[in-house]
Amino acid sequence: MKTKQFTDLSQEEFLKGNFETAFSLACQALDAVSKLVYPQLKSGARFKKIIDENFEYFCRKGLPGISCKGIVFSNSMIKTELEMKSDKASLQDIIYKLVRCSLIHECALPENLILTDKTLVGPKGDKFFMPVSIVQGLLSLVNKIADQNV
Repeated sequence: MKTKQFTDLSQEEFLKGNFETAFSLACQALDAVSKLVYPQLKSGARFKKIIDENFEYFCRKGLPGISCKGIVFSNSMIKTELEMKSDKASLQDIIYKLVRCSLIHECALPENLILTDKTLVGPKGDKFFMPVSIVQGLLSLVNKIADQNV
């Protein structure tokens, strides 16, 4: 598996400040390693499950200083963007739908998703704020899972 190439490139793009590219590569790598662990699940289910099962580990790099397992966000922007019946979504749902799916299928993040260098996550008005450090959380998780499944 060539996830190392994706994680290395993601890290390079992150350091250059190309956060959308870094997110895209990190999400693709997480897709790949989550398939090793849960080949029977569909992409979205396994992507979210691997984050959920390793949430504390993910938070160490992805949301430094925050432990928010089980947190649910709610606002109308989430419901519209995620095309969900409910206006409530977990961070895993948001990373999968707003970040991963938007980048993979549209090559862009939604305009109302604001990346920030602060450890700030959540909705405010019609915008959703997400720290760029989440890339680092995804990359650390990919490396952990890849190392366990060599």
